[in-house]
Amino acid sequence: MEDTDPLFCPQCKIGFAPNTASCPVCKIALVSKDELSEDRAPVTLQDDLSSLAQLRTEIIAWVRHLEEKLAEARIPYRTEMSDHGYPYLSVYVRPEDFPRAKRIDHEVFLMEVPGAEELPPVENLDFRSCPGCGKQIGESDRECSGCGLVLVPGEHWGCRHCNRVVEVSLDVCPNCGAERTKSGTDI
Repeated sequence: MEDTDPLFCPQCKIGFAPNTASCPVCKIALVSKDELSEDRAPVTLQDDLSSLAQLRTEIIAWVRHLEEKLAEARIPYRTEMSDHGYPYLSVYVRPEDFPRAKRIDHEVFLMEVPGAEELPPVENLDFRSCPGCGKQIGESDRECSGCGLVLVPGEHWGCRHCNRVVEVSLDVCPNCGAERTKSGTDI
């Protein structure tokens, strides 16, 4: 009879099909559920994602740090591959655990981002005015009507020298060789 029990990564605790040899994320050999050490095993949720609150989507290393801290606090969580794809993972918790988990997430943020203590909280940021000149901007504005600051970069920019459309990944116009200026027009 074929074994249908999943195998688990001892580092990230994600379960995989029994015929999988190693974790595609952590690149280490998988083990049976019994082989996972109890002291390291996090409290993982099997709840439906629609009943959980998304705590954070971030790169694997960050999420592993966050999972470690959530496990220390005995907050159950669930980790899934993000819609953004590799190397991003999303961490979910139960709504009743969200306030505590958010505080832990903030502690991890302070450890992961140098100088984070000086950053203003997102709640205090003003997205209704231009960061360049302070003029009021609308939700659909792509650039500030006061100073011309591009608020939503486009996929192309217009060369001010030859008026050709250039891909945003290029800093030099392939037609005339002019460099893109900071005030170059994104289109």
